[in-house]
Amino acid sequence: MSCFCRNKLPLLLPLPLSLPVPAPVSASVPGIGVDLGGEPMLGNPILDAVSGWLAERWLPAPAWKPEPGWLELDWPDPPMPPSALAVLLGLVTAQASCLAVLRVDPAVRVDVARLARIVVTLNRRTPQLQALDENWRPWEALATLNGQVDAVRLALSAGLFGGTQHVDVPLAPWRTMVAQVKALAPLVAIGQLQKLDFGDPRAADTLAGTVRKLRCVALPELADPALLLRLIARMDAVARLRDSLGADPRASPFARVQAAVERRVQETLALLPAAIRIEGGSLAGMQGS
Repeated sequence: MSCFCRNKLPLLLPLPLSLPVPAPVSASVPGIGVDLGGEPMLGNPILDAVSGWLAERWLPAPAWKPEPGWLELDWPDPPMPPSALAVLLGLVTAQASCLAVLRVDPAVRVDVARLARIVVTLNRRTPQLQALDENWRPWEALATLNGQVDAVRLALSAGLFGGTQHVDVPLAPWRTMVAQVKALAPLVAIGQLQKLDFGDPRAADTLAGTVRKLRCVALPELADPALLLRLIARMDAVARLRDSLGADPRASPFARVQAAVERRVQETLALLPAAIRIEGGSLAGMQGS
């Protein structure tokens, strides 16, 4: 049996690359220099720079100890362009989401009819969902800022900062290999989602058969996709805050959640080495790799 309810909405659909701009709100975040009017929050410049610096180096993460022999491996080239791999990954990810959340498989004919009924039910309930619509930007911006706090704190707890400078991971000799591995990552994800062993010559035929079925799926159009995307963005941001803060942020006024994140920002900044700063618009006090 499958059903649709508002609690399943953020689990089912992926976040869009861009969202419609809702009506601006009049609010600000004291101490973070943020305007929640027509523009998204900017966050804290030092946290933004440090978390970006870490992300570029696949950090924070457990310290990796690369084997010199990896540089001698003959990494295969992806079997198709990145855009084609992205389409395949999108299809199998959608299938996995339907299975996990709605317990329907779009690759099975009878389940397609069940999925269509779910979409029809969703469209009928769209007027009720409109009552839940509110500006998603403050929640998304606050969740992003809080995520930067989490990333920097994880790096601090992992001992990635020593003395007054960051102890850098020497990625330079490995950049070519890392790029080759990243190019294969979508294919690895597809294999994991489909439980395929690409060493098996039958794996490609199995995947092709599944993709053909998924491409043939036809569903009713959503009555108001922009509304659903706004709801998903806000629900996702709230969920990220809940997972990090350990409490449902919707149980408190937004200003109180905002104040809690701002306290975490100030506490985290105090833990960073004094040499780390913004100088001339750039991050200073950290060693490049």
